[in-house]
Amino acid sequence: AINRGRSERQPAHLARMISFALGILGATLLLQRLLWLLWRRYLPSALTQPSGSEPGSSQPLGPRDWLLHGALVVLRLGLWVAAILLISSFFPVTRLLTSRLLEALTESLGSPFLPLGGRRYSVLDAVVLMGLFLVLVRGVALLKGLLRVRVLQRTGIEPGSQEAIAFIVQYGLLFLGTLVLLQLWGLNLTSLALFASV
Repeated sequence: AINRGRSERQPAHLARMISFALGILGATLLLQRLLWLLWRRYLPSALTQPSGSEPGSSQPLGPRDWLLHGALVVLRLGLWVAAILLISSFFPVTRLLTSRLLEALTESLGSPFLPLGGRRYSVLDAVVLMGLFLVLVRGVALLKGLLRVRVLQRTGIEPGSQEAIAFIVQYGLLFLGTLVLLQLWGLNLTSLALFASV
């Protein structure tokens, strides 16, 4: 380990690692450009900025466009983060700083800070709970759409009544799903039940 540390501080080794780092930066730029060109050719709607609606059209961007734009941003960001982490592993000082930064980040995300119902939750726990809640919301919206298209349209009820029934079912399922999700997560909801019974 000592010999490796000495060899990593030699000017010849540093010059070689700097050339590798410049090569990785160049390759990252090329990969990002290639990714952008592929996205532009096959999925052009992902390159538009999701600002609510495109200029010149009154139709807002759909969920697919938002998802594609988000995937493009995550891919580009992930490419640069991977390149920076790889380059930082070449040099002893940056390797030490990166190690400390990652250690502090994992410790801060994993340390409990939010006391609820006799248990403490970390930032990572809160992110997972929000993700599960978003899945619940999307699932209930899908069920509402299926209810409207497959069941309520065949009953012959007026469209306004169909929408009202679908609305009530959607929010009822969302309320029940949220209660079940919080209960499964470990939050004690007995105090909420006592409050609701009064």
